Amino acid sequence: MPIRHLIFDLGNVLIDLDMAATEQRLQALLGDHFRASFARNEQEGLFEAFEKGLISEADFFAELRRLAKAGTTVEELKDAWNAMLLGFPLERLLWVEHLRKRGCHTYVLSNTNVTHLEWVYHHLDAEYGISNYEQRFFDKVWYSHQLHLRKPEPEIYRYVLEDAGLDPAETLFVDDNPANVAAARAAGIRALRNPPGTDVRQTLAPVLGELTTLR
Repeated sequence: MPIRHLIFDLGNVLIDLDMAATEQRLQALLGDHFRASFARNEQEGLFEAFEKGLISEADFFAELRRLAKAGTTVEELKDAWNAMLLGFPLERLLWVEHLRKRGCHTYVLSNTNVTHLEWVYHHLDAEYGISNYEQRFFDKVWYSHQLHLRKPEPEIYRYVLEDAGLDPAETLFVDDNPANVAAARAAGIRALRNPPGTDVRQTLAPVLGELTTLR
């Protein structure tokens, strides 16, 4: 069946990430309280709760500040938390816009949090004068902290399909995390992995002909 609906992850798909940058900055601020396995989410309880919107931004940074060295400010912790976000290349957004103009429905499904999302809004406005990226480039967006669900939980994929009325056989999901891709496939959605550091346009090159000929 043709692909009529394209769901993008944000990090390492549309937005460039450097997870090590945040790891290094937090390690400097938290010192002995920082766990070297941050990238593997050893502090999963705190990070996951924030990503699912189960705790507020204020409570999240208050807890990090409690663990941090004396004198560490919330702004320093926010800067460290956002250090992983390298940028949202305009050419990728314009490519998504092109796909929409050719008849493909485009969406975002992202595990994210209010702090990172505010950074995205500010970045797009400051760099490109774009203040309505969700409405301009996508038919709909779903963020984990708003849904209180996160990938790869099966419920989030079922919710997305039902909420947008999507046929999973006509839907392609693109994510950098193998577990998220596998969960999408288990829900019946066609899915591809975009490895970190790979341009998503390259990943989708084998199916671009199909996508760009949609009416």
